[in-house]
Amino acid sequence: MTNISVFQAAAPLDPALGIKGASFSIQAGALLGMIRVQGRAVAQELTTVVQQHTGLALPEPGTVSRSDMHRLHWLTPQEWLLVTAEGAEHAIAADLAAAWQGQALYATVISDSRAVIEVSGPDAPTLLAQGCALDFHATQFAVLHSTVTRFAGVAAMVTRIEGDCFELVVDRALARYVWDWLAESVKGL
Repeated sequence: MTNISVFQAAAPLDPALGIKGASFSIQAGALLGMIRVQGRAVAQELTTVVQQHTGLALPEPGTVSRSDMHRLHWLTPQEWLLVTAEGAEHAIAADLAAAWQGQALYATVISDSRAVIEVSGPDAPTLLAQGCALDFHATQFAVLHSTVTRFAGVAAMVTRIEGDCFELVVDRALARYVWDWLAESVKGL
């Protein structure tokens, strides 16, 4: 008989971390469940199973599908990121994998390898634009738009959650570097 130990990783950034200014706020984001979903989008099985287990349709390129419990981010033509409540990701990934048995469709839990940083306020678009070549004006990067880019020199997924509230998802090993970069960059606002 095999013993399996499951443990919860500590947050990559202290949840109490926060930087506030008159026109911006930077917070360590909550721990979230994250599942990388991979497969051919044209595969009806992929679309059907994702919708059955999350209630979400596959999003259009550069966008996010959202419900009360889940978000599904488009990453590439054959890859999406399913974001859910912390702790729910293992059961969802197991359900997806069971439904796709024998097919070239995959659900991989990646929660412990990612960190979330929330940047909000009227100056959030200006601050984020210092870190990459994206145009964060609301007409160009609207609510529920999401993309993977280089931010402050590292791979990051940037999403406009609502209004002037953005979410950066980065490799947990680089979270402190990105945090420090943001903390230094706000001095120019």
